[in-house]
Amino acid sequence: MYERLETLLQKILIKFPIIIESDLRYLDNEYQLGNSNYIGDILFLDSNNKRLNVEIKIRIPPYSVFKDQLLNRYIKNIDNERVMYIAPKLTNKQREFCIKYNIEIREIDISDIITPYDTLTTIQISISNKEKLDNFKLFKRESYNSILIELIEFGEENNFKDSRINKIKKLN
Repeated sequence: MYERLETLLQKILIKFPIIIESDLRYLDNEYQLGNSNYIGDILFLDSNNKRLNVEIKIRIPPYSVFKDQLLNRYIKNIDNERVMYIAPKLTNKQREFCIKYNIEIREIDISDIITPYDTLTTIQISISNKEKLDNFKLFKRESYNSILIELIEFGEENNFKDSRINKIKKLN
């Protein structure tokens, strides 16, 4: 179930990279990290033409797993590129680890992006920068529909009976 939610969040961030940062250009997803056998979640190019490697987690693993994943996947295989860890909430120890290795942190919970608002036909994001939020609002409803369809399919496959997903289904 968590893999499906991570995949959904990945699709949302690819479609709306402004949630992460303005002026990002999507390059790849599920890509090989350096010469390793490890796979990165999303790769963007930032406004300074620097590659941004994004690791997405719906829930935070225990510290030892967290540390091993970042060390083996990114720190040992990525040089002169940005690395960003996206997760709902990090512990202080995890934050200190990221700071030590210059890994950027974005605390994003999928429920902060997709929320019940205006009968679930609008996606809201938690961004303090008004300009980013205004740019995000410019996307047309068609963009939302593809995400809503993903949510409906996910809900049906996981037997969500009395949830937001069924409410979305009734609207379509």
